[in-house]
Amino acid sequence: EDSEKLSITSNSFPIHDAVIFMVYLRKKGLIMKSQICVAREIMRQNLLTVKADTTINELISIFLRDKEVQDLIPVVEEDNKLLGVVTMGDILYKKLYPYGPQYIDVIDAGSYYTGYGRYMTSFQKQLNTYVTDIMTRHVRCVTPDTSLESIMLLAVDGHIPNIPVIEKPNTLVGIITRRDILKALENTSSNFSNGN
Repeated sequence: EDSEKLSITSNSFPIHDAVIFMVYLRKKGLIMKSQICVAREIMRQNLLTVKADTTINELISIFLRDKEVQDLIPVVEEDNKLLGVVTMGDILYKKLYPYGPQYIDVIDAGSYYTGYGRYMTSFQKQLNTYVTDIMTRHVRCVTPDTSLESIMLLAVDGHIPNIPVIEKPNTLVGIITRRDILKALENTSSNFSNGN
């Protein structure tokens, strides 16, 4: 009876409330720490990554081509060492795209009156920009043994939708998305409700 009253689902609680609820259940002895999963159990391992010498144009193609790609793509070295991460937002907000030159048409004699030089300079900048020029280098990560509680707190308090999972020394082994966290919450809730 009590377990039915205390059960949670990913649809009924925000993640932050779910973390508080899980801590409460653990303190009351209603669930054991061993029943709460860790990063290795929920992380995605088949990752799309890019190398440091990937150009912005190549990166845009990757984001547009692959519908399953998360908003965040890890940037790695040959041995899967994490250098940083790059997002769609990095492309959009870091002012990489050129502004078109202003054009005036007077009596069918069109002419660029301002900005053509600036446009060409900006366009060249875009062609010569690599992911390392716009990526985030200081990335908040977890290890494969990080608990679901800690992962949820990082996702909520840090406003981080995608969390890389690394092993020592800084080797990328997976990524956890908000969807993965919600699935884990749903599974934990189901196990708790069923008395497992």
